[in-house]
Amino acid sequence: MNKNASILITWNSYILKEIAKTLCFFVFGLYFLYVVFDIMAHLKHLSQTHSSMRTWLLYYACGFSKRFDILLSFSILLTTIRILLKHQSRNEFVAMLAGGISLKKMLRPFLLTSLISMSLVLANYEWFLPYALQKVEYIELADFKKTRQVQDVS
Repeated sequence: MNKNASILITWNSYILKEIAKTLCFFVFGLYFLYVVFDIMAHLKHLSQTHSSMRTWLLYYACGFSKRFDILLSFSILLTTIRILLKHQSRNEFVAMLAGGISLKKMLRPFLLTSLISMSLVLANYEWFLPYALQKVEYIELADFKKTRQVQDVS
């Protein structure tokens, strides 16, 4: 095994760990902020209805699946920008390029992360989202007493 291969393996594992930590932070942090603002907007419903905490947790868990595509894509963007700027400010890219490692090989973990994320979004659309949409609609109609707004086309 040559020296560049061992450096590249170390680089890839380090970057993948950093991407995973930052991506999880952004996905769950952004959704947490969404939940806080949504609860504040529906505080009236929370005090008037007698829905349980389990209902609210199920509602927001299904809502996570409903908004997963937006959360993940925006989080990947923020994660990539954060990590690339962090390593650029430390001149790590210059050192890697001077060491003979190509830019394509250095950016391979970002491409891999994007492909895995795309697969997760497609799996969400196929298996989780139909169930989540049914549950969200049922909870809104049964527990939150929301009426459907029918628009007159004529």
